Amino acid sequence: MYKTLFSRTAILLLSLAFTACSAVTSPQIQQSTPAGSPVNQPQTTNSESAQKVVALTPLTADIIHQLDPTKLVGIPGSKLVSSNPKFTGITAVTAERTPPNLEKIIALKPDLVVGASRFHDQTMQKLQQLGIKTLLTQVDSWKSLEELTTTLAKSLNTNPELLLKCYQTFLADIPNQSPDTLVLVSRQPILSPNQSSWAGDLLGKFNVKNVAAQLQGDSPV
Repeated sequence: MYKTLFSRTAILLLSLAFTACSAVTSPQIQQSTPAGSPVNQPQTTNSESAQKVVALTPLTADIIHQLDPTKLVGIPGSKLVSSNPKFTGITAVTAERTPPNLEKIIALKPDLVVGASRFHDQTMQKLQQLGIKTLLTQVDSWKSLEELTTTLAKSLNTNPELLLKCYQTFLADIPNQSPDTLVLVSRQPILSPNQSSWAGDLLGKFNVKNVAAQLQGDSPV
């Protein structure tokens, strides 16, 4: 049972927690969310559904592709995405560890660009000035993942229920107890997710006893 639990946890951490991983390794510009720009809500007055979407994070690229692959026209250049054959033929608008390429994004003529709060704020501000709808996202819990999926589905005018139900299948057969567990997301420096992080919240969702859960600091790790 524990083997199954940890296998599912590992799969989710690798396939869904891309934003959290980027937060540790990405050198991209970090700023606060622009005033009047709530996270996980598209910045637009246009109620029409998006037809051409650029995703700046692996997580949002994967969600959008599962909701409606025909509308995803731009993806990040991360190896997590580029190594996946389902994204073959979709334009990469970033390279590893570099900010998004505005010229590439604009050339795709998107009606929605989805990025990560704190990492893509400056890019989003420039796109908004050009009249392009943007969505800043922040996934730090299971609940926020579900809310983001629903928001993206609404923007694409598609139904999120199948994907939301898929998330729930990972929560089956969770044991009531688990051994004390320490998760390391970096060795230099040594970093472990506490309960305020996406990974920490995920561990709690699976009833994994995270020994670093209460070690709160100024960041989620």
